Parts: sequence; C-alpha cells; structure tokens
Amino acid sequence: MRWRAKAVQCSLAALLVLSPAMSWSQLRQEYQLALINFRPADILEIERHIMGFAGYVDHRPIEQMMRRVAFRYQTRAAPADLRAGLQAMLDRLGHTARMTFAGNRYEVERIVTRGDGFRSADQIRPALDPDKPNPAIDLTVEFAFDSAELTEQARAQLDELGWALHDGQLRTGRFALYGHTDAVGSDAYNLDLSRRRAEAVGRYLVRQFRIDRQRLALEGFGERRLKNRDTPFAAENRRVEVVNLGDTARTW
Repeated sequence: MRWRAKAVQCSLAALLVLSPAMSWSQLRQEYQLALINFRPADILEIERHIMGFAGYVDHRPIEQMMRRVAFRYQTRAAPADLRAGLQAMLDRLGHTARMTFAGNRYEVERIVTRGDGFRSADQIRPALDPDKPNPAIDLTVEFAFDSAELTEQARAQLDELGWALHDGQLRTGRFALYGHTDAVGSDAYNLDLSRRRAEAVGRYLVRQFRIDRQRLALEGFGERRLKNRDTPFAAENRRVEVVNLGDTARTW
C-alpha cells in the first residue's frame, strides 16, 4: 500500500491527490463544487483535472449560469485533499479566490481587480443592443507600457466583454474591435501598436470565452481617431472601441 500512496503523491499535476494514509477501499464521497466568476476556459481546465485525478468516480453539472457553474462529483479523495487540490489549481491558474466550505459543499469565487473606468457586462450589453442606433462602447483596456501585453485590469475588463457577448441578443452578433492610441510617438508606430493591441483583445476573447473568431473584425487606428482632440496625449484616447456590426445570420 505504501508504494501506491507514493505513486499518487507524485501526480501533482492532477487537481486532487490522495493522502499517504488513504486506502483505495475508502468509501466514495460526494461533493458539490460551485465556481463563480471563472472564465469558461478556466472552468474547462478545472473540470479536466477533476476527471483525471486519482480516486475520481463520477461528476455531472447541476447548475450553469453566466458567472456561476456548479457540479456534483464523487471521489475517494478526503476533504483535506480536496481543499489542497483546489488551492493548488488556483495557484497554477494564477487566480486569487475566496473559498468557503460547508459540509460537502464547496464554493470558490474568483476575486477580480478592477481598474479605473471599469464597465460591467450589465453596462456593456445595453450599449451594444442591436436595436439602438450606432451600438458601440469604448472600453479602457490597459496594456503594459509600449506593448500589446494585457494587464490584469485589462483581462478583468475583457472578461466582462466576453460574458456580455455570450448573452441574449449579442450571442449571434458580429463585432468590430478597434484599437486606439494617444498621440505619443509617430503615426506609423501608433498604427502598428493599435493593431497589435486589437489582435491581443481578439485572441483573449477567442481563447478564454470560446468566441468564434469569425464574429470579430479587428482593426487599429493608432492616433487617427482621438477621443479627446484637445488633449491628444490624454489617457482616454488609449482605448478599445467595440462596435456591433449586426447579427451573423444577416451578415453572412
């Protein structure tokens, strides 16, 4: 039995592991796990690991909402291993989260860091309503200095956009993502930078929210469409503009 426990301890890539003292004959236990504020890609990753860890028996979804997904599963793993495994997975994904436990019910809520000018999904959806004239919204998407690398605040803002694009009338829409810069630097440099930033936003939505790439039109305008022309170096000029281009059923 000792060699079995040792082998299980080596499988740290799995979400949950058995403790050295645990017996394979231990009765299976049933847990309910709710994940809140996690991106669809993260949820799939967590589910894959749950299905692959030692002692796993079965699992099935019991609740699926926009920001909350819950499922019930059975395993031979002990509660302490469950908690340790969940924390290890959060660390690996780079998330800060609040975990609460009550009996066999576990709830994990991802904590989001919000920057200035943050727009929630509830604010984005009506702005992009296809029934209103010129449906569009400017989002403050922060990048690392002089690059197209998304910051944590940017990812939090794009999460809201991703959830909005999955909801209601927007689910079948096609959208333009326009990158804009301020007037610091040359026109050619800013044009290239804004294009790379628009592409970074599009890649994020495709990877994290499984949004069809064909639904997104990406373009950069550099400093050519300043929001604040009186102050060309103003931070509000550095933004991503989202425009509803219409329903894919009508567009294609």
